[in-house]
Amino acid sequence: GADVCKIAVMPRDIRDVSRLKAVCVQANDELPQPIIAISMGELGASTRTDAEAMGSCLSFGTAGQGSAPGQMDAKALRQALEMVHEAMNKRK
Repeated sequence: GADVCKIAVMPRDIRDVSRLKAVCVQANDELPQPIIAISMGELGASTRTDAEAMGSCLSFGTAGQGSAPGQMDAKALRQALEMVHEAMNKRK
């Protein structure tokens, strides 16, 4: 009954990050609700910039002090997301 499904995890290693990305893709394929998937800390940085590519409907950045480990500055995150979005559109 959720409007949006969210999972946020603290990875122990890069394999945890890869698993989260795979789970996000699967959930996006199987669930009617939008998915948000974030892996925190330095290891999880790629889940914040690859949100669209892995099926996550949004990412989180900060305009000051972060509320979770590994949050990026919102301006830098936006630039990274725009680059990924542009690259994905070129593939289509």
